[in-house]
Amino acid sequence: MRPIELAVTFAHASNEENIKMNADIILAGLEGFASSQRRTFSVDQLASLATSCAKAGKTLWVDATALVHEPMLAALESALRALEGVAFGRLLFADPAVYEKAPTSLQDRLHFHAPILTCNAEDIDVWHRLGCVGATLSNELTLEEMTRISKETSCPLSLIGHGAVAMMHSRRRLVTAAFAGRGRDFERPGDVRIREAVRDEALPVVEDGHGTHIFRAL
Repeated sequence: MRPIELAVTFAHASNEENIKMNADIILAGLEGFASSQRRTFSVDQLASLATSCAKAGKTLWVDATALVHEPMLAALESALRALEGVAFGRLLFADPAVYEKAPTSLQDRLHFHAPILTCNAEDIDVWHRLGCVGATLSNELTLEEMTRISKETSCPLSLIGHGAVAMMHSRRRLVTAAFAGRGRDFERPGDVRIREAVRDEALPVVEDGHGTHIFRAL
């Protein structure tokens, strides 16, 4: 049985503080191709993070889980070629374009991370046979279903264990539009929340190059 490893995303402004977190894996978003990440990093920055993680006895995983539209393909291919020189563990993806464009040297680091599409062992086995080294189970599954799937596939699995479950996504930059309507510029600060009136809850909001993501209150 493989040991359980804990992976965390960037929660602190300081890279050093994130790397010090009590985790085995640090997940960092690839600039332009990560989805729902508060912070993303250029390939050069990821290379530096990978070195820092290795010194701390941790592994860097790279998030490239955004949906890839036609105008993005050339930039994606360039970014993936640049990643060949970075010593990271796995490349998480959701769009098959990442699988198709990934250079041969990255093929053994691909991890299928599209939780809404991983609800059974058959789907996971397809990606495993295509060469993916891991897959993330849907967070809509029950513990019983996750246990059954884990017994029916030989693919290494990961589970999402976080409180910030996505409530809504729009390809439009809704926060920027709201600020503009008030004659103000939105500079994408680190902590933006929208208050839900009925339950008086503050819902975290992330706006990136792929639109606006609203999460449930923690």
